[in-house]
Amino acid sequence: MNNDQQIFNPFTEPVDHILERAGFCSNRAFKAFAKNHQIEIISGETRQSVNHRAALFDNDSDTLLIDGAKIELPAHLYIIFNKPVGAVCSRTSDSHPTVFGLLPPPVKNNALFKHLHIAGRLDEQSRGLVFLTTNGALSNFFISPQSHLPKQYKVVLQNACAPAAQNEYIKHFCAGINLAAQKKAPAFTTKPAKLEFDAPDQCTVTITEGKFHQVRRMFEALNNTVIDLQRTRIGNISLPPNLPQGECALFTREEINNLLQIKEN
Repeated sequence: MNNDQQIFNPFTEPVDHILERAGFCSNRAFKAFAKNHQIEIISGETRQSVNHRAALFDNDSDTLLIDGAKIELPAHLYIIFNKPVGAVCSRTSDSHPTVFGLLPPPVKNNALFKHLHIAGRLDEQSRGLVFLTTNGALSNFFISPQSHLPKQYKVVLQNACAPAAQNEYIKHFCAGINLAAQKKAPAFTTKPAKLEFDAPDQCTVTITEGKFHQVRRMFEALNNTVIDLQRTRIGNISLPPNLPQGECALFTREEINNLLQIKEN
């Protein structure tokens, strides 16, 4: 793979992650495994021998050879889930339903289910778009601050805002808001965010970061309270309007790639 692919292709992963997921060796055991086995990656017309863990591999389009034998790897999972209020973004919980527990049997029975993870969590009281994948490189792309992916939320406020107050809110969001420290989060100043009012107590917020309870804390700093928060978009991936709460939709690599529309800056 060339350097441009390494920089701009978020689907490529370090080869040691692939070997661990395929059951050959752990990340820590990669060096010993590479010493005793021939590892090769075929990418397009390029065939390269690999002896370092940082070599990049595209699970969905490249070919992995171990000692000359082609290794069949299952296709990654790409899932959009419509999280309901009350569900938690974890695998286990003593008191709440979990996103993983609400997934349908075909997903739970998939060989890669144990490697499925959430790229950008929502708190218990929030609902809407949650993206899950088994592709660690893609989830890192989703949550990395360097990606600058916009995240859009529909918000219902406890206190309705008159037009003058709406303008003040919009100015504060655009300028950045100083947020006080909380138990699980330090104080910080938000990056400029977009705020549009759809009604006196309803608005759409677009941010390019995702700190702990950030949207709720932004309105709290302006002496208002969020009573309903729904994430509707991450980058170009939107919550399907016909997807019921608590259900999911499976996407192919090609569909996700088309939605991301990744381009060189």
